[in-house]
Amino acid sequence: MINLLLYVDDIIITVVPTTDGLFISQLKYALDILTRAQLLDSKPVHTPMVVSQHLPIDGPLFSNPTLYRSLVGALPQFLHAPTEDHFLAVKCILRYVKGKLHFGLTFHPSVAPGALVAYSDADWAGCPHTCRTSTSGYSIYLGDNLVSWSVKKEPIVSHSNCESEYRALAFTAAKLLWLMHLLHDLKVSYSHQPLLLCDNKSAIFLSSNPVSHKQAKNVELDYHFFREFVLTGKLCTQGSKKKRKKMRSWEEASLELAVVGSGGFPSRDRSVGGLIRDQEELELAA
Repeated sequence: MINLLLYVDDIIITVVPTTDGLFISQLKYALDILTRAQLLDSKPVHTPMVVSQHLPIDGPLFSNPTLYRSLVGALPQFLHAPTEDHFLAVKCILRYVKGKLHFGLTFHPSVAPGALVAYSDADWAGCPHTCRTSTSGYSIYLGDNLVSWSVKKEPIVSHSNCESEYRALAFTAAKLLWLMHLLHDLKVSYSHQPLLLCDNKSAIFLSSNPVSHKQAKNVELDYHFFREFVLTGKLCTQGSKKKRKKMRSWEEASLELAVVGSGGFPSRDRSVGGLIRDQEELELAA
């Protein structure tokens, strides 16, 4: 057996050939972090963090901010003045990683060209510390193999859940089109038209109906390139209520890598303002 170590962005990735493909993991990198945090013998937990938990900005400062920064890495928030609550959240995430050391990605060779399928999602106004910015993410599959994924904050505050999901669709479409050009250059074929799945009907309606654009002027024109690709047939959008199972991989990764910076994934706002926004979305899709 041959183990291949790849050094990517200060992270060591282990590639192990198997009988039916390749298994990629971050075992060595995870062990190094657990050793640095003195949590190698800690008791694992089943979840990285409580969903809808918000980390406060203020609180007792952590006594060793250098250790915190070395564990968290390049997350943009809470680096200058981490508190004890922030470090407790990091420890919880590392204990979750301790129980998932054997997890990784398995890539299987395809006998026939696989379909290119992307899943997009957004957490609208989920970060209370950055003017209620949204967190969006995507995962892209070539056949049964996960080839690209990302979770990041949107650079602009969205005025509605529809707008946040539409921006996430635009980001995903841009990455999907880049992969299409890359596969074309590598002479790799894929079956069928690329499919982009989203669970927001209003965002899907907005991507294919130009009449509704006057009701969404707050969405920047830069994102409407996505509608052009849908209308020209280069991309196909479809609603999916079951996509949560596929999205679980990058949602868990976002909790492990970005939950300390974003404060978690809060539940949908069910206040009077939230109900009004829901009604506006229903009117938009009508």
